[in-house]
Amino acid sequence: RPEESLYVANSQQIYYFLTNTNCPTPYVHNTLLFDQQHLAVLHIDSTQHIREILEKRPSYILQSGALPNLYLTRHLAANYTLQRTVENVKIWHIR
Repeated sequence: RPEESLYVANSQQIYYFLTNTNCPTPYVHNTLLFDQQHLAVLHIDSTQHIREILEKRPSYILQSGALPNLYLTRHLAANYTLQRTVENVKIWHIR
């Protein structure tokens, strides 16, 4: 639906293309927000950037495996419902 939005937390970025959805961050590849070497080189505060993404209240968040950011993990648990898991991708929907 046009009014719905998506954040691919630590899954494949191709989902933006497949769902015709814009990425809510300029850091499309998840390693730019979660890989310690990238964070150090780019001087990114990943938790602050995650907060900015979540303030946009994406309708769906996709997760593959464990999330590498505690703030994001807690926010998902408090504000989203696990709708389903397809293969190893968890699909969270905002409450």
